[in-house]
Amino acid sequence: MILSDENEIAEFSVELSVLDQLKVRVQLARQIEQNQHKIKKAKFEKNWMKETAEALGVDLDSDYMKFV
Repeated sequence: MILSDENEIAEFSVELSVLDQLKVRVQLARQIEQNQHKIKKAKFEKNWMKETAEALGVDLDSDYMKFV
């Protein structure tokens, strides 16, 4: 596919040492984002379970809530 001049991506030079540092930082940022996503998902599921139990008028097992 040939890009027109207005859609062409400009090239720029990067030193390999800088590229290696950037790679490490991007990997760390990815790990942080994945961990934050896991925490957010677990919190959402726990809150959903609590709200659903309240709406149904049932009690959740306290042991269950410790592990969620």
